[in-house]
Amino acid sequence: MFQPSYKYFLAILLFALSFSSEYSTLYLMEFENSSKDYRTDNYRIKFPELIKHKYSNRDFEISYAPNLLSSLTTEDEVTKTLKDGILLYGKFSTSYENVIISLEAYDVNNWEKKSSRDYRCRVDDIECIENAFFVCIEENVLTLFCDNYDCLGVCNGSALIDCEGKCNG
Repeated sequence: MFQPSYKYFLAILLFALSFSSEYSTLYLMEFENSSKDYRTDNYRIKFPELIKHKYSNRDFEISYAPNLLSSLTTEDEVTKTLKDGILLYGKFSTSYENVIISLEAYDVNNWEKKSSRDYRCRVDDIECIENAFFVCIEENVLTLFCDNYDCLGVCNGSALIDCEGKCNG
């Protein structure tokens, strides 16, 4: 009679872990200013910087993706560089007095689109633009790394915000 040893169990475990769907890196790119409107051009760089600044305490790495459109970048180089992560592609355009921001998140292992989101604010309403941006990132991108982050940025942590808006952790 066949009795599986711990070596078989270990081999199966390692095989299963190699196909884990957890992501370790959020890859950022400069956002695309589709309408080339000078009033909003600063968001090309500002949006990725807001993400790096606000979410740097999370349990995944945040880094900039290499220039994927460069003629010097081969498919093999991209595959070796981008691993176990989510690539965030963002763009924005203006329509009269509104700015429309679009986000798309892609799994870099198979280029499957994992989420997308659009929102609209007035061009001059910075508070709306930034608050809606953070809501979209938290609901559509961060949930790809963990279903629930507490106010300290701990995945499935127990720290809560009290009535005064302070994080008790």
